[in-house]
This record gives sequence, C-alpha cells and structure tokens, in this order.
Amino acid sequence: MIKIVCLMVLLTFHCGVSAQVLPDPTRPQEANSAARSSGQVDSLLLSAIFISEQSKQAIINNKSFVEGQIIQGFTIFSIAKNRVELRGPEGHKILQLINNDIKKDANDDF
Repeated sequence: MIKIVCLMVLLTFHCGVSAQVLPDPTRPQEANSAARSSGQVDSLLLSAIFISEQSKQAIINNKSFVEGQIIQGFTIFSIAKNRVELRGPEGHKILQLINNDIKKDANDDF
C-alpha cells in the first residue's frame, strides 16, 4: 500500500501539475487587441475618468493625467465624461472608455 502511495506522489510531481489561469473580472478589457498583438508598444489605454467641480482626471496606461499634460507626444486637449481627446503631430486621437456602465458622481465622494 505504501509503495502505491509513493508511486502516485512521484508521478504527480514528475508529470507536473498545471492549473488553469482564470481571467480577472475586474481588469478592463483590451481596447485595441489588434494593436497589442501586432507588437505596438506605445498604445494608449483609457481605463477611468474622474470629473469633479475642481478637476478632470483621466487614467491612461495606469497613470493619472489632466488636461494640458503630454503623453507619448500627444497633448491631452479635453477630458469628457466618456472620452479623452488628444492632439499631436499625428493629428487627433480619441480615447473612449471601454466599459462606462459604472458611474459615480465625483462630487459625492468616491
């Protein structure tokens, strides 16, 4: 009996155990999977917008930006409820929220 248990343990470690990796349901979906799969490193991903009476902030590539700041050669021209408008040497670029179903009034405490 001990030989069978030892054999099963050895086979388990020898064969390797693989676990399924589950996706994180809270992570934003990829906005532009074609750009990412083609190896484009400098893609811009808008994940959140915060607007209050005092300020407007956009979370792009996991960093906070306000109007007038520059990211990858583009100036953040305007931040609106669902989108961010960028202007740069390559022209205009619009970033839109992937999932804008979740809304919270910034004036009413985050």
